[in-house]
Amino acid sequence: MRGSLAIWCDPIETEIDGHAPKIELHFNMWQDLPQDNAALDVGFRIKEARTIRQLHFYIPAEISLDRVTDLSTVLKNKNTISAIFNNVLKIGSENSLTYQVKNSNDKVYLRVVYIDFEKHLSIFHLKDGDNTDGTVLTFNDSLFQNLDEVGDYYIRLRLKFGRKELYKLFASKFDAEEKLFISVFSRTDIIEFRVNEKRNFSNTLRSNIPNMFFPDISAIHFLLARRVDVELIKSHADFRKMRKLEPNIWDHYLEQFGKVPSEMVIYHWREIAQPGASVDDFMALAIFRKFIPNFGLYALALALFGGLGSAVQGTLAALLKQITEGKQTTELTIQLSALVMLGLALLGLYDRIRKNRSENGDV
Repeated sequence: MRGSLAIWCDPIETEIDGHAPKIELHFNMWQDLPQDNAALDVGFRIKEARTIRQLHFYIPAEISLDRVTDLSTVLKNKNTISAIFNNVLKIGSENSLTYQVKNSNDKVYLRVVYIDFEKHLSIFHLKDGDNTDGTVLTFNDSLFQNLDEVGDYYIRLRLKFGRKELYKLFASKFDAEEKLFISVFSRTDIIEFRVNEKRNFSNTLRSNIPNMFFPDISAIHFLLARRVDVELIKSHADFRKMRKLEPNIWDHYLEQFGKVPSEMVIYHWREIAQPGASVDDFMALAIFRKFIPNFGLYALALALFGGLGSAVQGTLAALLKQITEGKQTTELTIQLSALVMLGLALLGLYDRIRKNRSENGDV
């Protein structure tokens, strides 16, 4: 992973005794969506909105605002909101800023917030020299000054990536060294997901730590969705649960990506704060393995090796003929040329594989 995500806030100037800023965080990583799509969904369950003036969320990558989506209207579906919170919920009344989500007892469970990007959200790119170090999304005071009712508020955003971009941000992949010589090879994915791990903050972000106020984080939930044919080998800690993606429940939530594969598995890790304490940081590390067909490259390598063997045999035969006849022949020149060309082609193929591994972060 390129670094750690970060969440901090600007509290209101007048401290409310016994009511420090408190937040629960939800992350859903969708890594194997169709058509090269990938996404990270981020949910902020704000338990003391009255104590916050601004809330900041840092991603160690360059993100433009057109790749950020407010999911409030997507959640406005009883099946979807029930799936998100693993509870039986329904949609209640609404106003211009929020709508109620109620439980089976008809009590208000929380209020989902509509985010107006022009009024409520700003974006800032941190710079390290000429390069973008990361992106800060800020929910500003024009939002929080209107969240004045008692109870929890919920904000949920989606950050859209290409699959390769998500790999660079949260994962590393390692292909088998003998890839050239086998028809199916294994690929190992290492997923690293970090939140508020200060030692993994970028240099630019770390320089701002003295000015950063970290809210009390009551819990962090991280859900990772992978295809069922991707095998989990090990993880840093046991996941809380693993379940198959229920297509009828999640279809509405993921409909912008087209038909989502039904054979997907969700892994759920979480960290819950002890009473009166906070989750200072969070890390999830999981190692997956999948098998990749390699028939085209394997067949090409076999053809080159076969041709190389024939060229060696032909070269030796032409050389022997030249020695026995005592005169130079064009046949030897042709065979040597073929041998060199095939050898260079094989070396070029191997070098191309090595470069691809390097570009993808493999070793």
